[in-house]
Amino acid sequence: MPTFKEESELEWYIKEKMSKEKRLRLETTFDTLDVDQSGLLDVYEVHRGIDELGIDADFDEIKDMLRVVDQDGDGLLTKHEFMLLFDETRLKQVFESIDIDNNQYIDANEISKAFDELGWEIEEDEIDDMIGELKLNTEVSSDGKKIISIEEFISFFEHIPLVDIHKILKYW
Repeated sequence: MPTFKEESELEWYIKEKMSKEKRLRLETTFDTLDVDQSGLLDVYEVHRGIDELGIDADFDEIKDMLRVVDQDGDGLLTKHEFMLLFDETRLKQVFESIDIDNNQYIDANEISKAFDELGWEIEEDEIDDMIGELKLNTEVSSDGKKIISIEEFISFFEHIPLVDIHKILKYW
């Protein structure tokens, strides 16, 4: 993922890489998370959003997740840094990290392991629901498991109505 010395460079990158519609959805989501209306997200605001979903997330794990896109290292995310979480390059990296067997698909077991590694507890039926949301077709693996392609994974983040804080955090 590219790094940026100035906020203006990051802003240019976001405008070049994301559609206007996606930027607007992400801005709305950011504003919903930004409870204190400071124009910056801290770990507590993100934790609050995740906690509202009933997911038990560790503060240190959330810090690590945010650190990936925190360009200036101040522990706070600007709108543009937040948008980097949903950049196609970043989404590909996330997908590849979940795809343990490197078969270009992810399944329920791989998603479960990814949540476990984050220290987040999630029920099997919630993972099934997540796969149902991500699926654009009925493709299954040779052993009958529902699988998600990288295209479906990225498309999900391109097209879901991100103004719904519960959906964005549920699939973050």
